[in-house]
Amino acid sequence: MGKKKAFNKEKLIAGIMFLEKSDLDATFKILTRKYGKIDYVSQIYNFDFTEYYNSEMLSSNIKKIFISFDRLVNPERLSDIKIFTNKIEKKFLNSEKGRIVNIDPGLLNLGHIVLATTKPMGHRIALKKGIYGEVTMINIKKEFQPLKWTYADYQDSRIKEDFFKIREIFKKQ
Repeated sequence: MGKKKAFNKEKLIAGIMFLEKSDLDATFKILTRKYGKIDYVSQIYNFDFTEYYNSEMLSSNIKKIFISFDRLVNPERLSDIKIFTNKIEKKFLNSEKGRIVNIDPGLLNLGHIVLATTKPMGHRIALKKGIYGEVTMINIKKEFQPLKWTYADYQDSRIKEDFFKIREIFKKQ
């Protein structure tokens, strides 16, 4: 019989979609107060992988950035983190009550990336409080590989390279 043991801490990451740099800066301020210093910031990408968010965000000029935090977290906290980021999103609503900031938190370890979501699907595991976890990418031969359901932006080679850089930071921690 296996013995249960505490989970190893993992690297908190987030993908953030936004319209205005000032909203991104305000989001960073809230996130760092809660989760500590940001130790990796990707370049800002044009979010042109899908038009899914255009109507809610009232724009087709959506930007996305990926970040990680220097403070490692217990993976049991992922659902609480998603609930908190949802509350942040509600602070940034447009005239139609749609989001102008979209925060997708997740966890990175040496073997995979798990994202938190509120949407149940067959490949997602219930965590708690209506939050699900999705293994989005797995590390094979020193490269994060997408899975059948991995979002298009996460499959972009530039973004996969961002995650590999974050993984290198995590290895040193």
